[in-house]
Amino acid sequence: MPGAGGVQFDHEDNQRGKRSLVFEARPVLLGRVEIRAELTTQAPDQVRGHRKTAYITATPQALRDLARQLLETADAADRNKPRPTAID
Repeated sequence: MPGAGGVQFDHEDNQRGKRSLVFEARPVLLGRVEIRAELTTQAPDQVRGHRKTAYITATPQALRDLARQLLETADAADRNKPRPTAID
């Protein structure tokens, strides 16, 4: 579908296990955007994971505001990244 897309974030460690967040958006009727957020977690000692899915509709402007905020947050994280220092 034109204009639809998503992103997936995965993380795994020994204390909390595996976590995955899928965030997808697609245009729907009446000028709205449908957002699907799916969170999957699996503890280190468990065989099966646990999944929750939420569907939300939003305005295109709300999605633009979210994208703008995510870009600002990513820029701030880049500024906080340690920089290599020269060895004399």
